[in-house]
Amino acid sequence: HALAMRREPAAASSLAEARRLSPVKLWTLTAAARCVPAPYQPPGLGDVPGACPDCDGCGDDAFFLGRPTDGTVAIGIADGVGGWRRENVDAGAFSLELMSNCRDVAEEAADGPEGASDPKRLLAEAYERLLKKGGPLGSSTACVATLDRYTGSVRIANLGDSGALIIRAGSCALESSSQQHEFNYPYQLVGPPAVFKDPKAAKPEMADDYAIDASDGDIIVLATDGVLDNLHKSDLLEIVTGARDAAVGEIADRIRHKAWVRSTSYVDTPFVAAAKAGVGRRHIGGKEDDITVVVARVEGVPGAGGLVARVLATGRDPRTHPPRHFQRKKKKGTRRNRQRK
Repeated sequence: HALAMRREPAAASSLAEARRLSPVKLWTLTAAARCVPAPYQPPGLGDVPGACPDCDGCGDDAFFLGRPTDGTVAIGIADGVGGWRRENVDAGAFSLELMSNCRDVAEEAADGPEGASDPKRLLAEAYERLLKKGGPLGSSTACVATLDRYTGSVRIANLGDSGALIIRAGSCALESSSQQHEFNYPYQLVGPPAVFKDPKAAKPEMADDYAIDASDGDIIVLATDGVLDNLHKSDLLEIVTGARDAAVGEIADRIRHKAWVRSTSYVDTPFVAAAKAGVGRRHIGGKEDDITVVVARVEGVPGAGGLVARVLATGRDPRTHPPRHFQRKKKKGTRRNRQRK
């Protein structure tokens, strides 16, 4: 990895020599999203415009697929709380605004020591922008994942009952846990507080943190509860491993379709077990809900590029050691004295 390199490249006379002495990978994500609204509600606008041409609308769900920067690439999903509809509030507006803000923050962020590679910090900034704007009114769960393109570190922040899985070589390398106050009452960001006060409203810092070093070919799956309440982890593993060489859009299509079929079926689903364990309620079959899934493949490109090239060529990490033209030196003497020298 770029930050674990030997010190020899600092003395290399060329970038080619630096690459030879300390080969690295520049990590990236290839991602696609798919969604379908619940049958009992209109499609809504719950997706970032232009990001999902194959979607029929996401209902109250939303997502973002961030454009890679030199140092980071980020993706995320959110599930707007449908109960707001009873108050004549667009339940999908909040989640859409939150994800749009996340995308903007991720793409604007400087490559500092923390930068946009911290998904909890990214989510907090996106939420703060929503509050400063004064809305829209609503609430939402959120799950944001980031990939550090220098180190290959994947970090995830999950708030509520959406979630993430990382599937590697046919097994689950990472799985997030659901955060709920009680059955079917997930942690959620609420806003704006000046209009609606919820004593159980969550804050971005309450999100669970996860981190793992990426491996070439890892598949990251982010899903709302419309997927996770209807598909077991074994179902997701079967779909992903069975299509491991397929495009990420096709994998997302398969997950969306199977979740939709299960949502209207009478087979055993995770929601059956959750209802029984949570409130002792007997539930049969799936749960009809908005279904949104983001699938991303981790890829390591051999060689160096962008800021990584500068790390190899100079032995300095520009995230912690800015280029010298950004470092102001203390000036000595007067302007006239300096001109005489």
